[in-house]
Amino acid sequence: MRKIIKYLILTINILLAFSLGISYLSMLVDPGKLWWPSLFGLAYVYLLVLNIGFVVFWLFFHRLFALLSLLVLLLGWNVHMQNFQLSGSSAEQKGIK
Repeated sequence: MRKIIKYLILTINILLAFSLGISYLSMLVDPGKLWWPSLFGLAYVYLLVLNIGFVVFWLFFHRLFALLSLLVLLLGWNVHMQNFQLSGSSAEQKGIK
């Protein structure tokens, strides 16, 4: 029973990691030609938080499985940097352009 639960959680992790990868591609795909990646793009923040949660979860229970979500998070590093400001100063604009 314990193995079944572990592999069920792993399957959910694989699906969420794949979904996060599709959300990375939503920035590159024209919604007029292919609309469904845009839906994954809307869920980007939630998928990101869930994958970070899976990395922490697997670090406690099975370290090797943590590499899946960690790899997907690292592949989307440029996307994360475009969406979140982690360091540096913010540039204030003096007007609307």
